[in-house]
Amino acid sequence: MSQPTQHSPSDVVPPIGSANGRRNRIHEFVEAHPDLIALSVLAVGLLLRMHAASGTFLNPDEALHVSVADQPSFLEAYKASLALAHPPLLILLLYFWRQVGSSEFWLRLPSVLAGTLFCWFFFKWMKITLGSAAAITGLIFAALLSPLVTLSTEVRQYSLLLLFMAAAAYLLELAIARSSVSLMALCFVCLWLAMLSHYSGLIFAIAFSIYGALRVLSGGLPRTVFAGWLAAQVGVVTLAVFLYRTQIATLKSGALARQAASEWLRKSYFHPGQDNLLAFVFGRSFAVFQFIFGQHVIGLVAGVMFLIGGVFLFRRNSNAGNVPSRQFAILLVLAFAINCALAMAGRYPYGGTRHSIFLAMFALAGVRSRRRHCCRVLSVRIPSPAVYDEARSKPRPDGPSDGFRYATDSSLRPDFRRLPGKPDARSVPLRTKAAQGGTFRFRFLRLRRSPHYFDHRFAAPVGVHSRNLPRLLG
Repeated sequence: MSQPTQHSPSDVVPPIGSANGRRNRIHEFVEAHPDLIALSVLAVGLLLRMHAASGTFLNPDEALHVSVADQPSFLEAYKASLALAHPPLLILLLYFWRQVGSSEFWLRLPSVLAGTLFCWFFFKWMKITLGSAAAITGLIFAALLSPLVTLSTEVRQYSLLLLFMAAAAYLLELAIARSSVSLMALCFVCLWLAMLSHYSGLIFAIAFSIYGALRVLSGGLPRTVFAGWLAAQVGVVTLAVFLYRTQIATLKSGALARQAASEWLRKSYFHPGQDNLLAFVFGRSFAVFQFIFGQHVIGLVAGVMFLIGGVFLFRRNSNAGNVPSRQFAILLVLAFAINCALAMAGRYPYGGTRHSIFLAMFALAGVRSRRRHCCRVLSVRIPSPAVYDEARSKPRPDGPSDGFRYATDSSLRPDFRRLPGKPDARSVPLRTKAAQGGTFRFRFLRLRRSPHYFDHRFAAPVGVHSRNLPRLLG
């Protein structure tokens, strides 16, 4: 009768001290040099954007924006921009920019620079709110995700929108931390520019103003800063009324809006009597993440991580970095909720479309906000040496065994609940030798272990049926 292959503990898990030492050194380096790492990632993102912006012709939408900006005067360019479904800032910028050059790369360069600067302000905002490690992870997403790179290399409004959104969010936190009236004024200048870049900036303005009210009212700021914030809110409302009367009122009842809602953006609007409300809300919400991350499965995983992170942020009721976690969770969710409500009212699309790309800033921040909580949902307990001794003292079952049947047999399995003391919560990769000599690693499991080696004969990941373990692990 063949016996299962015995493995020494060193074959199963590498020494704990070396793994922890490497992890601590990496963490210390990240905390000591966050800006250096950010600039390196930013340089890679800029190169990707410059490469994508060169060597291709303008697409029809880009050519339309350039042709509208080709006017004899600034006033004519503004009047021509009113026929488009976007605010006039990009057209007015192109009016001056095209007088210097007219090549495809030159016309796309403002979007490339704005998209790169967005990554930098996004990093600075996350560094204040969530810390350096989370900020670098979010920056990697923002700088290197293919959909964000593509949108920031086209003659469109989205790069300007994201840039001014991130700058406004960063300057608000900085103004509150320093009690600065001038920084608060700069914050709302950026907010006004975001509203003038794209009409999704109005959704951001609503969510941002509510979040700003929570931060200002709970921050104990001087009266001058509070007065500056109130004056800026008046400016936000005034600009929104101006945009509505000059352009939105005409566009919302036009043929273009009806065509978008019934044809190429049909899935992004809720149609009463035809769509299920719950399916629309969840389906379109996860479609946002799928569009941002560029893959369906990864987008679904990111959406789940966003939900888990938001729940833990709201329940924690402490500080997420320098920001109260509940207020930060409200900001992350509020933009999604407002966009979804407008889609249900038939006013603005919501889902996997570039029109909802303004949600990328909140989606990436939410995915990275509390990643460890997502790992905690999938956790495994590894028994201590006392349980090992109890298990080894029992007779082995007769017949061939792969080692995992012994761990999952109810009559022979050690009682994992009888752990002496509380195990620590450090993470360790779960490895086991495969039959072909390779290694299988559970990358998304957080293991609760006692400070000893893991023996795969006496514990197995929860949630995996015993009959599937030999196939999964070799």
